[in-house]
Amino acid sequence: MIERVIILLAMLAVAGLPTRALGQSTNGLAEAKEEATNRRSLKELAAKTYDSLSASATNAVDWVKKDWEKIGAWKYKITTFAVSDASDAALESKLNDLGKEGWECFWVRESQAGLTLFFKKPEKGIIAEALKHRP
Repeated sequence: MIERVIILLAMLAVAGLPTRALGQSTNGLAEAKEEATNRRSLKELAAKTYDSLSASATNAVDWVKKDWEKIGAWKYKITTFAVSDASDAALESKLNDLGKEGWECFWVRESQAGLTLFFKKPEKGIIAEALKHRP
């Protein structure tokens, strides 16, 4: 609420409208100087508020662009299990752990050294998550 009042007063000052209550007079040089000082202060406040809002809007646009780029993007992970470590129970446990973290195994390569598993998972982004849950 207070922010709205400050912005309204700043807009009145920028427009050159009086900020005193209706019915009050501005007689005297001291009161005129005070009114001019207040008007300058309000103009400065309006400029600072505008700059702050502009920076916030720019930051928001940058954030949306970065988050939007995550849609359809993947992270990759390669894990090798030595022949001695490749028991079914050990492999199953490791795959379950990786699955809980969101990793999907999409390729397995067998060699004399053991098994090399290739995993992928989608980049997390707020926009992508919101799109998944829309009606």
